[in-house]
Amino acid sequence: TSGPSDDQEDLRETIAFARLMEESGMHYINVSAGGTLVAPLKEQPETVFHHFSMTERIKKSVSFPVIGSAYTVLVDGNNKLEGKDPQKKSLQYWAERNIKEGRVDMVGVGRQSFADPLFAKKLLSGFTDIHYCALCNSCFKLIFQQKESGCAVYDEYYRAILKETS
Repeated sequence: TSGPSDDQEDLRETIAFARLMEESGMHYINVSAGGTLVAPLKEQPETVFHHFSMTERIKKSVSFPVIGSAYTVLVDGNNKLEGKDPQKKSLQYWAERNIKEGRVDMVGVGRQSFADPLFAKKLLSGFTDIHYCALCNSCFKLIFQQKESGCAVYDEYYRAILKETS
């Protein structure tokens, strides 16, 4: 079993559950540990690699599509990951790399889709005016308060709801 000094937690139960989902006829699984185990933080974006590793381990255990999470913390590469080239530290770079290398089948961009609902279309069309998630977690604050959730940074509607509930 894993402990605090181990670099990988015990995923036997998680893998067994993923296999059960597959056997039950589910079409895919979204792997996420954010909010409960190791949510990547703006201050520590390298924790996203933990998510990548965990997702890859689950993907190797099932044959149906696996969606990876936590990519939003990488934004446009303007983050605190080591390295000088922002493009090689970006959400797009790691999403494409992990799909190409078979670590994941799809990439989920939950918070990023709140920040810019046209994110995928803009990215695929080569637009550069993408509103990247500010990683402020206001959307989570709204969820925890059981309110409509969206991006309070880029959308006045959600900013007003957040202000009312704070």
